[in-house]
Amino acid sequence: PPSDTYMHRTAPYTPPQPQPSTTMTSTSSPVRRPIPPPSYIFVSADGVEFVVPPQMIRLCRACTGNNADNTGPFQRVEWPTVRSDVMQVVLQFLINPLMTRPTSDFMRVGLQRVLAASDAMEIILLFIFAAALACLPNASPANPPTTPSAALRNIVTQSFLFTKCTIGDWFVLEDELRRDLDARDFRVSFLDTLWYIRFLHEFGVDDHTMGWEEHRDRWKKIYAESRVQAFLLAGRNSLDVAELTQWRLFIGPHVEYLDLSASTYTTDQTIVLL
Repeated sequence: PPSDTYMHRTAPYTPPQPQPSTTMTSTSSPVRRPIPPPSYIFVSADGVEFVVPPQMIRLCRACTGNNADNTGPFQRVEWPTVRSDVMQVVLQFLINPLMTRPTSDFMRVGLQRVLAASDAMEIILLFIFAAALACLPNASPANPPTTPSAALRNIVTQSFLFTKCTIGDWFVLEDELRRDLDARDFRVSFLDTLWYIRFLHEFGVDDHTMGWEEHRDRWKKIYAESRVQAFLLAGRNSLDVAELTQWRLFIGPHVEYLDLSASTYTTDQTIVLL
């Protein structure tokens, strides 16, 4: 059944027609009232429409993209890959994005379908929630996380987290999650797994060579050091202002050790600048 916070409809939305006024016209200036932000209509792949209030939209990065019709009091967004049963789970999450356990509806539709929907709609918190559950035995937050499977690593590296989010987005996201969630929350632990997946993907390291358990809880630091080291070993021509800005704003504080012995470009002056 639909929640009190949103409702779903099967009939297309028809905006109300203006009615002729029966009041006398005033010569004074009308009172200007602020225009409230429009609600949204999410249309699922099977044609079910969900009316979503604007305060639930801030977590959905893709909802105002090219698939949005912004005419009228509702912004209509079609999701051709998200069916209505999954859409209801998505909206339940948007109501309570810091939920600590998956709902029965969440588990009924399946983690893979929720992952696919959160990727299409670019809902970072939901994607991390579902991906973290996939690393837990029996999808229970009470269990310790396990090494991410090759299938999950493939899903993550092909998702919008890799293709559309910058490295700065990752650092900001982690700061926000650590601020809003308990340190023992399974999503906080999964952040280390995400850095491990990013390390394997960017540096082409085999998971048998660098196992997740081997450096558990240290993968963000290892990634930061490996990224700086890779650029320095490649030579100064590989660096640009954008990369140096990432170092200064996000990566630098996590770098404690660099091995530049194999570099023919690194000089004492480079180290001083670094």
